[in-house]
Amino acid sequence: MKALDSVQSKYARDVFEHVYKFMNSVGHLSTDSITVALSGGVDSVSLLYLLKWIEINKNGPRIFAHHINHGTREKNTQEQKFCESLCKSLSINLKVSKLNLDLRTSDFENSARKLRYQEFKNGLSEKSLMALGHHVDDSFEWSLMQQLRSSNLRSTLGIPVSNGSYIRPLMCLTKFQITKLAKALSLTWLEDPSNNDARFDRNFIREVTKRKLSKRYPQLLKHYVNRSNELAKFLTVSAFKESRSSEKILKKSWKGLAICFISTDYKSNFHSLNSAIHEGICSLSERGRGTLHKQISKFILMGENGKSGPLEFSGGVYGYHSKGCLFLVNREGLREFELLDELTLNFLRSRQAASQIPVSDLKNKLFYEAKSFWPFLMFGPLENEASLKSLRSQNPLMPRTTKYCLENGIWFQNLSKILDISHKKLEFYV
Repeated sequence: MKALDSVQSKYARDVFEHVYKFMNSVGHLSTDSITVALSGGVDSVSLLYLLKWIEINKNGPRIFAHHINHGTREKNTQEQKFCESLCKSLSINLKVSKLNLDLRTSDFENSARKLRYQEFKNGLSEKSLMALGHHVDDSFEWSLMQQLRSSNLRSTLGIPVSNGSYIRPLMCLTKFQITKLAKALSLTWLEDPSNNDARFDRNFIREVTKRKLSKRYPQLLKHYVNRSNELAKFLTVSAFKESRSSEKILKKSWKGLAICFISTDYKSNFHSLNSAIHEGICSLSERGRGTLHKQISKFILMGENGKSGPLEFSGGVYGYHSKGCLFLVNREGLREFELLDELTLNFLRSRQAASQIPVSDLKNKLFYEAKSFWPFLMFGPLENEASLKSLRSQNPLMPRTTKYCLENGIWFQNLSKILDISHKKLEFYV
């Protein structure tokens, strides 16, 4: 097993960072300690290793483990010893609970689950969370099983990411990704043969999904996750803390040809806006209907990766980014920008003396003024460079204007960038 502080596999490091961000986004790390439900299988072993890495490298919660010996098979003792050895190698305190169950018992799955959770609850300290190894595949199987058993809409969401003291950090990964991670880290684990017993409903559903559904519909897990996230938002039970960030986003329309999403603190991310962006694209599209979820995710990440666009969507819609802003425009809107570019260029050629503008007027121009729109460029004398550096490249929607600025020593910058810094010494051409 590789050292926890020097993981060499790039894939493993990427997965660790992905899970760490996921846990932060759903509040899993705001606790003193986390106890892992350790069975010895690949899911719980990977989870234990991953959380221990977060403890060491991200100053995360202290990690403990709890193993349940069900007493149903001779190999239960071997599994217990394996877990004891693993925890010792990682310097993790392990609690072992022994049960005496019978696989022939009617409703075995439900009975075993209740006893396990009772043991977990008894062994959990007041300020600790219990981490379970469920992943996306498990949640899909549970969702499908509930749809066959019940008409309750909420139950079809699948397994919750958080439920009281119980958390599921691997709900951002599939079984394939977890197994690939374990192999990349050279981890060892045990297989439970009872997982192949089709007498149990979960195993039956898993077998059908693996052998039939996933082969015919290879994207089923991706669509399940997207659909469940949207349904969770609709039912107001989403694990993601979206409400605060979405409250910081203002939507501004322009002539029915473009839409801009503006961060009111100039810094918020746009990860809570998938639905709003989808609606915006549909309203601007020549086709008047949807686009790919993957494209929207790429659009949201575009700014974080330092890219301004354009990103083309279906139906002649284009996406752009600048600091604190996401912008959508259709083909007719692009033609309007050609005229705006010409008008702005003529204004700068006949510019008068620069002057300061009150903060309230700058904010009104960014957030509310109808004629002011993306890319919200402000122009001024080169002396502004001492307070805030000018943009150094042409803007894709204002190419003639920004080229003229670059060639003639005219300072220009995005309004959201200006408002995010001390701008008292800046002067603008108005």
